[in-house]
Amino acid sequence: MGHLASWKSRIALASAISSLSACGFGNPVADLDQGEADEKVEEYITESLSTLPEGAKLETVDGMRDSSCGDTENDNSGHVVRYKKYRILGLPAEDKEQNAESVLEYWKQRGYSLITDSRPERLMIRVETPDSFEIALRGDRGDDLTISAVSPCFSPYEDE
Repeated sequence: MGHLASWKSRIALASAISSLSACGFGNPVADLDQGEADEKVEEYITESLSTLPEGAKLETVDGMRDSSCGDTENDNSGHVVRYKKYRILGLPAEDKEQNAESVLEYWKQRGYSLITDSRPERLMIRVETPDSFEIALRGDRGDDLTISAVSPCFSPYEDE
């Protein structure tokens, strides 16, 4: 029985640490409100699009929405992130890799930290900005590229 109780304690501790590190511990809550988060998400996406050839345009895939920062079962802080995703239209399919490289170079010049570059297995590049927003560029199974951005964790409540 002692081993079982010990194991349950370890699982509970690991779950608590995981929940804390997802939002507010290790990744502090950003000093933002929803409007500021939405504005920066749009700004990062629009700036990234500016590196692509003329004619590139955005089509909303997932409108601006919020999501819990941590494990929803264990995180009752109410902290959220804001997220938006677009499909990039108007680019020749054969230039998908070249366009992705152009966006990545732009991000590097801006000092963004590379989190993931899954090429050549699949086109998925993700970076973090100095203010802890994340931007991702993905190639889907077809000819399209998608771009998304997510804010850092913040409290949507004005008095926090």
